Amino acid sequence: MNKNISTYFQNIKYITLIIYISFILLPIGILLFNAFSNNNLINALNNPIVTSALFLSLITSLIAITIVIVIGIPVAHIITKSNSRFIKYVDYTIELPIILPPVVVGFAMLMTFGRNGPVGKYLMDFGVSIPFTTIAVILAQIFVAFPFFLRSVRLGLSNINTDFEDIGSSLGLNPLKRFFYINLPLAWKSIINGAALGWARAISEFGATLVFAGNLTGETQTMPLAIISTMESDFELGITLSAILILISTLVLILIARLRHYT
Repeated sequence: MNKNISTYFQNIKYITLIIYISFILLPIGILLFNAFSNNNLINALNNPIVTSALFLSLITSLIAITIVIVIGIPVAHIITKSNSRFIKYVDYTIELPIILPPVVVGFAMLMTFGRNGPVGKYLMDFGVSIPFTTIAVILAQIFVAFPFFLRSVRLGLSNINTDFEDIGSSLGLNPLKRFFYINLPLAWKSIINGAALGWARAISEFGATLVFAGNLTGETQTMPLAIISTMESDFELGITLSAILILISTLVLILIARLRHYT
């Protein structure tokens, strides 16, 4: 009887696994199949709207994730090592972009950096306007990507055995040297994983970018925005744009996974 129950439970697990894989891969596979038929991909790559959106998405997302990495690693280290109650509250606020609707994020940033916003009004005195520019795209991407990177790095740093730091301290390493020679090397895989998650979130950002940066071809129209725009007039082109974004994201994540494997 127990053997039958165990076998039944095992079959249920495999069935749920197949359902999950099919739910994820089937729509993606159908989209890719339609995109690669009738030379749609080649025609799309010759379209200036596609090349412009693709170039802008890659450049802005890479700039955004670079800034996230530079700022996020020290922030993650402070949060992980600090016992301050204030830092813990700061930690909670960093998680907000994950649960906030992207459109709300866009409105919040527009109200902050817009001409009448507290920051935007000050910047206007120096002739700087951020909304509906490429800078706005990067800021929106940073906002949504940061918590994904931070989560991964925090996990990596918190899993480091404190004995290593104690040994480093006994050898005369100051906190800065312990950070660079012990913490970073041991948390390297988490940093790479966080960078991959953050980059994927940044390049796929839509709602906050649309509200805060607009949908200006060649200046703020990223790939997700271009997909929506083209599907209104050319559904096949929208499908192909979606396939290109899937392929780029998959390729980058595979490369990062391989890099993690060899580090």
